[in-house]
Amino acid sequence: MNQIATDKFISEGNVRVNGTNKKSAEYKALKNNIKKIGILTPISYRKNDKKELVVINGHQRLEIARDLKLTEIPAFESNGKVDDLTKQLSTNMFTVGMSHLDASFAIQQMIDKGIVNTRKQLSAMFGKSVEWVGTALAFCNLHPWLKTFFKEHGISKSDALPSLLTEISKSCLLYTSDAADE
Repeated sequence: MNQIATDKFISEGNVRVNGTNKKSAEYKALKNNIKKIGILTPISYRKNDKKELVVINGHQRLEIARDLKLTEIPAFESNGKVDDLTKQLSTNMFTVGMSHLDASFAIQQMIDKGIVNTRKQLSAMFGKSVEWVGTALAFCNLHPWLKTFFKEHGISKSDALPSLLTEISKSCLLYTSDAADE
């Protein structure tokens, strides 16, 4: 593990649908913790074709380090055997309370890239139940309007969410956005 200057890193994407939310209680708690005791868990990175250091995991820790004007952060270079998306998602699933909505955004990318094909694979890969994965996948099938509504209203962590999504998924959208604008 090395200490690397915080200004040396770039990001090529984050699995979280909202990115870093500096107003969240979790962000503020982590920032206070880092201010008091420092960064204990290093970020991981890879080098892209231009030899730039690309953050794979630790976007939030890096953002906090920059906010606190820390000049260096503990980091290690990833071995490149697993794609960035899988690394980000697996770390976030195990260490951060990732919502179904955040997970759906990342899972959809994994499906699109052919990394996973089944709920069982996702369940085994990330240590979540098949039911939990099913709820996250239900977000993938929602119309973008509904995803935005859930995102804006913080509904993705509701206890009633699985049954609500099941009911929504039984319905179909009867008009297009063009028809709705008329």
